[in-house]
Amino acid sequence: MAVGPGIYKVQYENCSLEELEKKLGELENFLLSDELKAIRQEEIDSGVDDNNCITNVEIEIEVLKELIANKKTNNNNNNNAVICMCGNKIVVNWEDNEKFKMIRCPNCNAEMKLKNPNFIEEKLDDVINKVVNGDPFWKNAIIKYFDSLTNKNDNNKIKFIKKLVLNKDLFNEFTKEILNPINSEEIFDKYNNMC
Repeated sequence: MAVGPGIYKVQYENCSLEELEKKLGELENFLLSDELKAIRQEEIDSGVDDNNCITNVEIEIEVLKELIANKKTNNNNNNNAVICMCGNKIVVNWEDNEKFKMIRCPNCNAEMKLKNPNFIEEKLDDVINKVVNGDPFWKNAIIKYFDSLTNKNDNNKIKFIKKLVLNKDLFNEFTKEILNPINSEEIFDKYNNMC
């Protein structure tokens, strides 16, 4: 089964620029490797007639290129300067997932708590939409499943789905099970413990 780009976006969204560039290099080498050719041959031998293994690597490479470009743009835009009460200009470098930051003025030693102007609070629907790459069937299926989990808050659900998509095979098994769930809580606990 070919993997949608949304899964890779969620998998790599919190990686540093250096980590993304390293992974991109590894995948570009893997795309040309004998190892991938052997995996493709196994697909052919088992009757898989599409290029899933190659397509998945190509999709992952494209997602990494997009994330690297976005991160480079964001790094240029995320260097925000604040002016201390003493008049000193302080450049603040924000990480993507930082909501607040404590900084100290090197001039007067005043401490300031700043709110990241670029921080976007995540919503469960948005995370699900990214994971399924906008596919309405799977988005509705996963939302319906999560709606049946009455004892889990949205933050728990977001952490769960982000952790689950790191393992594509496990995510595929999960999506099959939630179509006709017998016990939603048991499925959540099962896959939460597996990933």
